[in-house]
Amino acid sequence: MRIDWFSPLPPARTAIADYTARLLAALSAQAEVTLWTSQPHWHSSLESHAAVRRFDPHAIRWDELHAADAIFYNIGNNAEFHQAIWQVARRSPGFAIMHDVLMHDSISWDHQQRNDRGAYLDLMQSLYGARGLRDGALYWEGVLTRLQMGRVYSCAPFLLEASLGAIVHSRAAGQALLKEVDVPVERLPLPFPAGRPPAPSNVPAPPWKLVVFGFLGANRCLEQILSALARLADRRFQLHIYGSIEERAAVEAAIERLRLADAVTLHGFVTDAELDAALASAQLVLNLRYPTKGEASYSQLRIWSHGLPSLVSQIGWYAEQPADTVFFVRPHFLEEDVCAHLRAFAARPAAYQAAGMRGYDHLLEQHSPRAYAARIVELAGQAPEYRKRWNARRMSGRAVEGLQGWFPAARLEGYTDHVGSVIRDLTGGPAHLASGRHAETADTAGITGMAAVPVCPEGLNVDALFRSVPDWHQQWEIFQNVFTPGRNSVATLMARAAVPADLTGMRVLDVGAFNCCCSFECERRGAAEVVALDLQDPAALGFPVLREALGSTRVRFVQASVYNLDPETLGKFDVVLFFGVLYHLRYPLLAIDQLRRIARGRIYIESLVIDHRFIEGGRDLQELASYHPALPEIPLWQFYKTNELEGDYSNWFGPNIRAVLDAFESAGLPAQLTGAWGDRATFQATAGGRGHIGQSYEGMSELIRQQLGLER
Repeated sequence: MRIDWFSPLPPARTAIADYTARLLAALSAQAEVTLWTSQPHWHSSLESHAAVRRFDPHAIRWDELHAADAIFYNIGNNAEFHQAIWQVARRSPGFAIMHDVLMHDSISWDHQQRNDRGAYLDLMQSLYGARGLRDGALYWEGVLTRLQMGRVYSCAPFLLEASLGAIVHSRAAGQALLKEVDVPVERLPLPFPAGRPPAPSNVPAPPWKLVVFGFLGANRCLEQILSALARLADRRFQLHIYGSIEERAAVEAAIERLRLADAVTLHGFVTDAELDAALASAQLVLNLRYPTKGEASYSQLRIWSHGLPSLVSQIGWYAEQPADTVFFVRPHFLEEDVCAHLRAFAARPAAYQAAGMRGYDHLLEQHSPRAYAARIVELAGQAPEYRKRWNARRMSGRAVEGLQGWFPAARLEGYTDHVGSVIRDLTGGPAHLASGRHAETADTAGITGMAAVPVCPEGLNVDALFRSVPDWHQQWEIFQNVFTPGRNSVATLMARAAVPADLTGMRVLDVGAFNCCCSFECERRGAAEVVALDLQDPAALGFPVLREALGSTRVRFVQASVYNLDPETLGKFDVVLFFGVLYHLRYPLLAIDQLRRIARGRIYIESLVIDHRFIEGGRDLQELASYHPALPEIPLWQFYKTNELEGDYSNWFGPNIRAVLDAFESAGLPAQLTGAWGDRATFQATAGGRGHIGQSYEGMSELIRQQLGLER
């Protein structure tokens, strides 16, 4: 198998060059590889595994390029390293390995270098219509920033115009691509050789070394990290920054303004060996990004290879990582969460160290270069089938262009499918790759593990639907690219709680359903029946209008209390969602006892926890461990007499993590922590355990057990 591999190569200062270098031994063991680079120089050690060819995108030898079985283009969002690569990728079909999917920065930089405003605006209009034209003009004039544009416009269709398929390294990247491009998308875990297991060691006495490294652009949150350090005012933590800083002058000014000269050291760009030595002596790494550009983090894999604990932004690929291998930082509460984590580290450094070691185990199990290379070679062998699909797509597109003006525009999509089907039959293209629109649905399921989000029904007035509901709490993708206008992301919540992507045939109870978006999401995941339970009127929460808009048939609303969960009336449930409810209850233990009555499978719990949000003397966001290091391991419930928590009278008791675990276990629902970030945590409890209430006075009283519906 002959593979042409376009990539920046060491010593280029980009993680994608390192990715290729670290993958090359495994890939060249399974295929004949030729490396193509536009660089004038590269490390000669690469040539022991592959031939290296330098190319000029304007004078490339196409006959040599097309002699390979398949071409793979590594594409990132730094035009300095990738402009020449995507110029070839747009002209010669191959597989695009999208290390970033938000590519506006690279595309706009290319046009600005050529001072070609007209071509840039034409491109933005062709991809995104009037909105793209307007925002593109504002960006060119300096009104909109690069970060603002990068969050909204991917420009991926421009880069992938000639691609046979795309490879991504995260679910979020796959979902983003499939909303914009008509190509098959494959998700592979980013590879990294694990190396020797880190030697277990005790956390040293302070000062503790914090590390930030990589190419440090505006999205790496350096100034916010510095503000958090100043706010913490704890010189036991010393921050070391390695790598090129895009806005170095601004960072230096922030260090001076915040009086952090004795706590922060800027090392600049260092060699791999120097960086590995720095990581070997570190205690905690801050790997924060906001926004992300759809990338998986090669830096994170490097951190895990050292068995180091790390703080990561709770967004994109980072939010997909196992909750016991990283510590999450909410992008909009970055300073608060960083301070909370550093205080927690000072109180329980061993807990953080253990998470880093679990990260190493995860790296070893999930990010094998050999397995990654095997799939690359397998895709190369399937390239002829992908080319048939690509040819069919191009031919059907040209044929349908000829139909314009002959038929009503609303019917053209159906003709596209039909023409594509005929051309597929003529070209011998495989059925599963023939129609881009249908292939997208199948690929979405394969990448996300979830059912595809439906297209918005024609004629549905979404704005009127949203206005009919007085209070939106939940944000959910009800239709493709259409989100309910709430504050809390259902996708993030379900992922953080590790709710299964496949609920086929299961009965689900959603306690405290509110807008019922989690309920409808469970129906979308295949649940046979979903009961949305809440105290409030379903019409006020939006249930009837959502059910009608979605055409839902398997979700029903029950207006009731968690204190009255009767299995005789409701039956038993395979899955129970218990999100954001516990701390609103005046009788939390009674509610947990009631959950036991109706659960026959798993209970997924999300709640406020007070480990990093203890309220004392009117001061919020206090570290529980700061009062005594043992307090986080003692089950505690903080009582809110009135509206002490966020000015909300509906909050009654705030538990710490240990209290939640012990409360569910005491009810016969053994639980485990699945994630914690800031003042929130997720848990998973399992039905079938033996509770302790039978040994109590209440449990021994037949009268009380009957009145409260308690089980021994």
